[in-house]
Amino acid sequence: MLSDTALVYLMACYTAFLATGHAIGLKSIKSGTVDGYLLTIKKFLKNFDPKSDRDARMFSGAHVIAAPIKKVIDEMKRFEKLPNRREPWTLQLQSRLFKDTEDEPADSLAKAGCQWYCCIFPAGCRRIEWCQPYANRDPSKQPDLNDRKDTYAFCVDDVRFLGKGQVRIATAHAITHRDEVHYVELTFRMQKNGKHGEVKRFSRNLRTPSLDAVTHWIIILERFARLVGLEEKQRPLAIYYDYDKKKTMNICSDDSKRLMQNTVRLEYGITDIKELSRWTNHSIRVGMACLLQSQGKAGDYIQRALRWCSDTWKLYTRNLWSESIDLSNTMTNEMETIIELLDAY
Repeated sequence: MLSDTALVYLMACYTAFLATGHAIGLKSIKSGTVDGYLLTIKKFLKNFDPKSDRDARMFSGAHVIAAPIKKVIDEMKRFEKLPNRREPWTLQLQSRLFKDTEDEPADSLAKAGCQWYCCIFPAGCRRIEWCQPYANRDPSKQPDLNDRKDTYAFCVDDVRFLGKGQVRIATAHAITHRDEVHYVELTFRMQKNGKHGEVKRFSRNLRTPSLDAVTHWIIILERFARLVGLEEKQRPLAIYYDYDKKKTMNICSDDSKRLMQNTVRLEYGITDIKELSRWTNHSIRVGMACLLQSQGKAGDYIQRALRWCSDTWKLYTRNLWSESIDLSNTMTNEMETIIELLDAY
């Protein structure tokens, strides 16, 4: 028979298991539902427990839910209170989109959107920094402007290519001599954090070419040069070709959101419209914050990498596979230690 302490930690492991989406239906559930699960288990165990007055959720002699269980529940409640939560865009989703668009026409919305995601994901870009609102899909409309009255989204001069030894390479040359390009620098002319003109550098991803932002930036500039022209300095770079209308269009927020939600539907099997609505353009920024956290990056690194001037990034973190596995392992290790100590005495 398990000791009171061992039983509590076993229940804590189960609570963490439920909290990370492992309930029936493999969907996220509310903290209140988890409370209900635990109460049901408590009643069920009483049918077999020699200690008729034992509550599997509490330490011996206590009258409150044990701390290891309560901490998980409290974290779920904190998560639920945060307004307008957005689900993260993930590498799993990015890989699915890349595979699904391999045979798409070179300038289609899906192809262009996939390439843009590869570029804005590592930069944690906000929607306004790369694409247009729905009303500005037509290129004849004025794009979103910043406080300086110029285009907010990335334009030609915001992207700079560098070669070996950090030597600058002209965009036209980079397009025709891709192998000479080693880095790309992005200039964020206007930012929410007030650090206007900040420059971020990204290097080639030789280990995973499908995620190589440098290559995708070159393709984006090549498309722009061919469909619009590099001399158009104030035109947003995020464009695609509508093969039905035979017209070059701006990528807009609705285009991006629809592409993203369709990928989620295909990869995760989610069909509920309300649930799908949790993936929006801001999921890119959420996703990169989660990815960096899952890799164990320090808070100041995440803050600097994603261009925050505060700890706001903490509101973006979500329950991740890596965390759920680590949490389960931690709880199991602790329970085994306790059992060993109890057996020793």
